[in-house]
Amino acid sequence: MTSRQQGRVPVLLLAVVATLALIFLAFRSSWFGVPLDDEELARALRSEGDAQSVQHGLEQLVARFTRGDSVAEAGRFAEALDALATHALLEVRRVAAWAMGHEKKGRHVPSLLRMLKDQDRGTRLNAALALSNHSRAEGLPELREALQAVHLLAPATGTLETRIKAGEALSLGRDYGTITSKDGLVTPVRTSLNGWVRTMHAHSGAEVASGTPLAELLPDAATLANALLGIELVGTVAEIELLEGLDALGDVSASAEMKARIARARAAAALRLVARR
Repeated sequence: MTSRQQGRVPVLLLAVVATLALIFLAFRSSWFGVPLDDEELARALRSEGDAQSVQHGLEQLVARFTRGDSVAEAGRFAEALDALATHALLEVRRVAAWAMGHEKKGRHVPSLLRMLKDQDRGTRLNAALALSNHSRAEGLPELREALQAVHLLAPATGTLETRIKAGEALSLGRDYGTITSKDGLVTPVRTSLNGWVRTMHAHSGAEVASGTPLAELLPDAATLANALLGIELVGTVAEIELLEGLDALGDVSASAEMKARIARARAAAALRLVARR
C-alpha cells in the first residue's frame, strides 16, 4: 500500500463511522422503546409541534403505568396527558386516549368522557375502550358501533373517482377517493374505520349526491376483538343479541388466529353478560 493510499484510510473510516452514527441517531429518535427519564418524558409529552416525540412519550408513559412506576402513578405527568386530549393531530389524540386507559387511578376519566365527543372515530373508540378499563360504561355506544357495519357516505355532490375494490382492506383515515363537483372543486373521501369493503354502492365515474352511501364497510378483526373486550368489561344484556350476530360479518381479512381470538372474546363476553341477567 502506498503512502497516498494509507492516507485515505482514516478519511474513509471516518465517513463510515459518521454514517453509522447518523443511522443510529435516526433509529434512536424513531424507536419508541428508548427509555426516557422524568424530564425527557415531560418534554416529550409537551412537544406540541413534534408528533413523533409526543407518541414516543406516550409509549413510555404507558410502559411506566404498566410496571407501576411511582412517579407516573403519583400524577407527575397527568396534566400533560390531559392536555393531549385536544391535540391538533388525531394520531396523537388516539394514542393519548389509549394511554389514559392504562393509568390505574382514573385521573383521566373526565378527559376520556370529553373525548367521546371527538370528531375522529378512532379517538372516540380508544376513549371508550379506556373508559371500560376503568369500569365506566359511557363508551358503550362506540363499542357497539365498532361491532357493526357502517356506510361510507359521500361528503359532497359530484363525480366519484376511486381505485378501491370490493373486498379490499382499508385503514382508518385512508383516502378512499375523491368527488369532483361541476365547479371543479375536489373533495377527498376518507374511511372512518379499520376494516374492509363488503359492498360498493357507487363505482368510479358515478355521479353521487352528498350524504348518499358509497360503500358498506365492515370492521377488521382487531377492531372487533378490542370492542369485544370492552363490552366484556362493561356490557349489558342489551349487547347479547349484537354479539350473536357477529358471524354475519364474515371478516375476510382476518387470519385463522384472529378469528379464534374473536370467537374466544365473544364467548367470554356472552357468558359474562348472561351472568348479569
